[in-house]
Amino acid sequence: LWKAGHRPPALCIEVVSAGHPSKDYEDIPARCAAAGVAELWVLDPKLAGPRAPSGPHRVQVFSRQEGGALLRVHAGDGAGWSPLLRAYVVPREGAFVIAADAGGEEAWLTGEQAAGAAQRAALVEQRVALEEKRAALVEKERALEMAAAERRAREEERAAKEEALARVAELEAALRQHG
Repeated sequence: LWKAGHRPPALCIEVVSAGHPSKDYEDIPARCAAAGVAELWVLDPKLAGPRAPSGPHRVQVFSRQEGGALLRVHAGDGAGWSPLLRAYVVPREGAFVIAADAGGEEAWLTGEQAAGAAQRAALVEQRVALEEKRAALVEKERALEMAAAERRAREEERAAKEEALARVAELEAALRQHG
């Protein structure tokens, strides 16, 4: 960052440590402001920060303003809006999530979670495709059974006709003999 040609990060995230809470609450925002960072989150899951007007807060969001100043735009125990990400940073059971809503119900997935979700979606797609194939096979089997039943019915009808014709021929022969 301090070398020529290096650009400041768009987002910095500082997790407050119990050993250096003043550094995290005071020094880090000043350093990020001087470095040109666009947005800073100071996250204090254990509320280890100083018990002064500036803390402790679970979530602080600092955002660079049009004039260039890095201004604290959120400080509190609830979700903080990130103008950079256009999402919320939401405290959740000693951790934090990034979410589309302040309640954290629509949390963004981590890479691992997204991969797992993609695998589950692929498995669901495979299952649906197999169910469709199975349904098509069942339908084909039904059609074959109906065709076989129709064929048997035609064969039975033909056999009955042949039997009737044979009987008629028998009767005609008997009539000729007696007649």
